Amino acid sequence: MCSLILSFLCNRLVKKIVEGPPRNLYETVADDIASEMLETFPKINVIRVKFGKPNPSLVNSTVDFLGAELFRKRNH
Repeated sequence: MCSLILSFLCNRLVKKIVEGPPRNLYETVADDIASEMLETFPKINVIRVKFGKPNPSLVNSTVDFLGAELFRKRNH
């Protein structure tokens, strides 16, 4: 039950960020998600965020995923 509630809260937080003001870079979105997670959930000490878009519509490209991944540790 606890993990279900945590999952719901995390999804809500990510949705708020993704649907919020536009950002120019996937790295910025990933960074905002990591920062907000660490601020909202004090028991999280490390987080890895992978954010992107599968099958982006890029002209003359064979890329099947475009995004950013980052790892963040809480500063104690």
